[in-house]
Formats: sequence, structure tokens, C-alpha cells
Amino acid sequence: MKVKIDDLEDMKLKDYLLVIHGIKQIPVYKVEETAAKYVSGGKKADREELRMVIIEQNLKQVISVAARYRGAGLSFASLIRAGNKGLIDAVMNLKEGETENICAYIVWCIEGAIIDALVKVKKTSQKKGW
Repeated sequence: MKVKIDDLEDMKLKDYLLVIHGIKQIPVYKVEETAAKYVSGGKKADREELRMVIIEQNLKQVISVAARYRGAGLSFASLIRAGNKGLIDAVMNLKEGETENICAYIVWCIEGAIIDALVKVKKTSQKKGW
């Protein structure tokens, strides 16, 4: 039995998940090598490309972490959005010497961003008296 998707947000989420599913994964040690190259400097164009590789390789982590918080007060798409923001912030704020075990650091940042979004929603709903 197929589920009918009517909501526009659900359609966008489905398309997003299909795109992520098509990204070829590379081993963790390659992601760490890419991160080391990214923080060591170089040409701006090269850094942009390396940053995109790191982000793309961790998009499935965002889905995985967001799935653990389903039903906590935000839609799945909103959880993914918050997680993606955490992922991008983590990569943008990388410093030299922080590239070892980068995947754990990125997951920590993703989870932190999702929790922050949930707390913000809870505070907003409490102020409104819901």
C-alpha cells in the first residue's frame, strides 16, 4: 500500500530524501582527511568545494538524528531544517586540530541545533499559553 502525499511540505521532504539517498558515501577517514584539507586553508574555491563535500557526506546523519526527535513538538521537516543548520554551523566553525573524530563533533552539533529548536518552540508555546 502506498501512502498518498498531499501536503506540499511532505512532497518537498520526499524529494529531499530521494536526493540524499543518491549521494555516494565515502569512508569516515576520507571525511576526516577532507576536513583537514578544509581547515588548513588554500584557495577559496577549493575550500568551498571541500566544505560542500563535508556537508553532503553528513546529510544522512541529520536525518538519523532528526528521526530520534520525531513527535517532540516539531514536524520532521522542521527537525531536518534545524539539523542542517547545525551541520552547516559545525563545518563553518571548524578550526585546525578539530578534524580528528569530526563525525562525532558534527553529530553533536546537529543534535544541539535540533534540541535548541525544540526548546525555542516549547518556550514560545508556553508564552502563548498553549
